[in-house]
Amino acid sequence: MDATGFMNQKLEAIIEMVEAVQNDPNFGTILFQEDLPPSEGINDANKRRTNRVLSTMQGFQEHFLDKGGIPVGLISPASADLTTFSREARKKFPQIAVLSEPDRAFKALQSAFTYRDRIREAEQCQSVAANGPSDMIEAALSNVSGTEPFALSEPASKKLVTSYGINSPREGFAKTPAEVVKLADDIGYPVVVKGVAAAMTHKSDAGAVMLGLNDSSAVERACNDIAANVANYDSEIALDGWLVAQSIANGLELVLGIQRDPEMGPVVMFGLGGVCLELIKDVSFCSPGFGQARADRMINETRAGRLIDGYRGDGPFDREAIVDALVAVGEMAVSNPDTIESLDINPFVALSPGEGAYALDALAVLSRKTME
Repeated sequence: MDATGFMNQKLEAIIEMVEAVQNDPNFGTILFQEDLPPSEGINDANKRRTNRVLSTMQGFQEHFLDKGGIPVGLISPASADLTTFSREARKKFPQIAVLSEPDRAFKALQSAFTYRDRIREAEQCQSVAANGPSDMIEAALSNVSGTEPFALSEPASKKLVTSYGINSPREGFAKTPAEVVKLADDIGYPVVVKGVAAAMTHKSDAGAVMLGLNDSSAVERACNDIAANVANYDSEIALDGWLVAQSIANGLELVLGIQRDPEMGPVVMFGLGGVCLELIKDVSFCSPGFGQARADRMINETRAGRLIDGYRGDGPFDREAIVDALVAVGEMAVSNPDTIESLDINPFVALSPGEGAYALDALAVLSRKTME
């Protein structure tokens, strides 16, 4: 709001203008910009300006801030204005932020409001208790020697993920093509068939994924093709078998994950999944143990958040299911801070609102460094 000669108005007029803003529920804070006096008492002009600014701040304090009004900040256009006057004003009116340069002021206020929001979220959300490593992880660690990280197979990774309440498609594991066909018949067509081997972390690169299989003949051919593709890709990889899964289409591909930082511990990741993960790298990060409000804000920090709500004819998608899955990943990280080296759920596909979201693929890497 540009009020001509604002600081030269009588205090009553200034209070009346600001009161109109204070009473409007669409405003959350007031930033009041003025060339602050370089210091008090240098000359008569500075004395008059000092008195006007102090009188205005006193008026804000008495009329609004002491009565619980919305926050007020005083901004100076230049950092050179932050002098003795500014420091004294901060001491005299601690409820009024005295800041310099709009750009820097906005960043400072954003940080303050973000901190406030996180405190509120923490008060509204029950803290996630660390229940210790899951039985699945302890069993997997007991079967290996040494301290090097190792990957779980996709079925084992999916079992870990679903144990924390994250949905996956109807699926099953089989060791022979005949068993794969029977599973596909039970699940219902169309299905997806994937080759399974713990040493094969990038199945698509190895040609070990076949999509949209509509009958038993196509499933059997897929098993044979996958075996041949994997042998050509790396002759040292031995297939453990095949994973047969319900085909899920027309959803939004996302990624959920955990990465253990050597200094900060586990960090939860969210973003666009599939090929977009490497091409666009639209992701956000958060320390684990958060609730639904923080998970929702984590989603909104990415372009994926806009896509989830619907964009140019696509969507919307099941935001509630995505939020629940993110919270579950955070719980997994809290309960297994020293055993999960990394977790990638990609793609994690969200369907239309009310239809849920599913982990179509998962890769968990474990470590027993702290289990010695």
